[in-house]
Amino acid sequence: MSIIINTPLIAFEILVNCNGRYLTGMCNNEPDKGHYFNTSIRIYKNETIIEACERITLKELEIKLDFNRFIHHMNTQHIYDNNVFNNLYNTHYVWLI
Repeated sequence: MSIIINTPLIAFEILVNCNGRYLTGMCNNEPDKGHYFNTSIRIYKNETIIEACERITLKELEIKLDFNRFIHHMNTQHIYDNNVFNNLYNTHYVWLI
């Protein structure tokens, strides 16, 4: 819990475009439960962005995509009032999109 209280979570988000349509899913967990989201995953400590990309595409899309084909769009952040465990502490996400 101290990690949620004291540090931001760094996440890698992938916008999947297929014939002009974007892949989205419904989030089942707090803090964004009930909202649509893009394919995304937290980057673990000591994990490179390339390794995170491979892990997310295998887990979420069941394919391995070449990181060099990705186009960086933006960095952003979200600060939610709650977290995955309770409403006592907020969650700070830093997104690489």
